[in-house]
Amino acid sequence: MRTRQSSVIAVLLAGLLALTACAEGSGEDAGDAAPTPGGTVSTSPPSLPSSSSGPAGELTLTGVVEDGVEMGCMLLRANGESYLLLGGDRALITAGQRITVRGRPDPGLVTTCQQGTPFVVAEVRAA
Repeated sequence: MRTRQSSVIAVLLAGLLALTACAEGSGEDAGDAAPTPGGTVSTSPPSLPSSSSGPAGELTLTGVVEDGVEMGCMLLRANGESYLLLGGDRALITAGQRITVRGRPDPGLVTTCQQGTPFVVAEVRAA
């Protein structure tokens, strides 16, 4: 009886090791996918490069900040598009302010704000 239990345990361990090896060797990580830029890019000063082909799909946008429908949600209206600002200096990101942000859009990100294209802010300054 003990031999049969040992055999079952050995088979289960072999299967677990095989699954672990497959998962580690895939090299695929959903977080490595480059975001797709949404909308156009505005012209900005040299300190914030204006490029949709920057590092990891970074964009530079200039526009006016608006309050979102949900409390604490801030939107940037730029070039006819609406971007949900995630991160950045909240002292600069206030309703009515004209700002320039550098960052990357993340359209697949689910938020409680449910407005605009989520935009992960790397840098913000007054425009």
